[in-house]
Amino acid sequence: MGAVAACDGDARRAALFGSIRIAWTAPAHLIPSFPMETRWLSVEEIAAHLGIKPDTVYKWIERRNLPAHKLGRLWKFQTAEVDEWVRSGGASQLASDANEGAE
Repeated sequence: MGAVAACDGDARRAALFGSIRIAWTAPAHLIPSFPMETRWLSVEEIAAHLGIKPDTVYKWIERRNLPAHKLGRLWKFQTAEVDEWVRSGGASQLASDANEGAE
């Protein structure tokens, strides 16, 4: 065993364990159920996601409380927040929007 202790780490492991490989997978309760990547989208990207023009995104931020986060001068969006806002009726036509053109 003295000769094995003088080897570097990888050589020592190989001498002690040979070619045994142990694969380990985290238990299911330790693996997050949400996507690991939640990328912030730009105005142009969220407009494309919603099928609207970027100018409409700015109007919806102001008039319909589109969920947005301002980072410096840039607006950024989380797709999950925007999708939930749409599902809850945030993008539906409001009565006050009908009078926007009259102002």
